[in-house]
Amino acid sequence: MTTLSLTQPFPDGASRAERTSRSTRVQPLSAAAAAALPDTELWQAFKAGARTAYAELYERYFSELYAYGLKIIRNEAQTQDCLCDFFLYLWDHREGLADLEQVKYYLLKAFRHRAIRHLKKRQNLLQREQRYTAEEVRFQFAQTELEDESDIERLRKTYTAALLNQLSERQREIVFLRYYENLTIKEIAAVLDLKEQSVLNHLQRIFKKLRAANPSVFPEVLAMMAMFSLYFV
Repeated sequence: MTTLSLTQPFPDGASRAERTSRSTRVQPLSAAAAAALPDTELWQAFKAGARTAYAELYERYFSELYAYGLKIIRNEAQTQDCLCDFFLYLWDHREGLADLEQVKYYLLKAFRHRAIRHLKKRQNLLQREQRYTAEEVRFQFAQTELEDESDIERLRKTYTAALLNQLSERQREIVFLRYYENLTIKEIAAVLDLKEQSVLNHLQRIFKKLRAANPSVFPEVLAMMAMFSLYFV
């Protein structure tokens, strides 16, 4: 399988889209110029075939998508393979992709579906497809490891993670998208194929469950969710 890196996001040889569009002249775009573009303009440049735009898109979102995919696939090597395949797919099919206003949540949604399909294929679960439906993707919180944090902060974050792990799988994923990825309610609904009201209902149940678990620390838990990047393992 072709592997990529942040410094070399292209496979050896020309892609299918590149081979079929060699006659299309792409406006030169420096790496610095690509890095300065907002997402919507970067996406347009990528669709037009600017390799520097593709490299910037890859570098800008690789880490976030990898962190998200790892919570679904739960294997570092398989997650990296899946993500590399995903970016290669985007490059090969760029000319047919839609224009986007919200690039980040489109990538999250598209990669989420691809990661679930990848998981089914790699674990030979074709006869048990319901096991890895969107509702049953397994998520678990862990405290962020920061070398310079105090023991008290580490203890508080560990406790926060323990509380969040009492939530359902779907609720944990919503917390991840809301507080780690900073998505809006509308964007979360799009990523998870839910109605916005359903996301709001989940959040209300999340807050109610956390408040019931320990009313005295509920405000602190909310603050911790907002202040720290909570990862899943």
